[in-house]
Amino acid sequence: MAVNPSTPLKNFGAFTFATAAQLLALAGAYLSIFAAGVVAGTIPANVLTGGLAVFLTSAATTPGAQTTRTAVQLWADAVAQFGTWLNDPAIQTNGLQYTLRIAQTGAGTFTLAGGTGVTITGTATVAQNATSTFLVNLTPNAATFTYIGS
Repeated sequence: MAVNPSTPLKNFGAFTFATAAQLLALAGAYLSIFAAGVVAGTIPANVLTGGLAVFLTSAATTPGAQTTRTAVQLWADAVAQFGTWLNDPAIQTNGLQYTLRIAQTGAGTFTLAGGTGVTITGTATVAQNATSTFLVNLTPNAATFTYIGS
């Protein structure tokens, strides 16, 4: 996570169990699985956010275009999952960065499409039995999913 040195992270008080749980949640991985019957549509809440390493495995046989939620919705998902400390101005300005790995195990091709305020940069398709990795930069009003390899 990039932090602007001119706007350091704020101190949110005593280090408590709740604070530790939020920090540990960020360090963990988050996995979602699409069943074979999933068809083109909007990816549900809390699938593309949830950790610094997010994994989506799709067994869908005809996944088609899978559209992200809007950037505003993705930010709200992340805040709900990690806590309101994400609303720190330094994080809001610079963004929350994490990796997203999509594996397509079903017969069809998975195409990642951007919802409102979301930009997909580079290869957006994931062929059968292939994976694609994206670097995600998420701010309150914009998100960029940049393809970084398979």
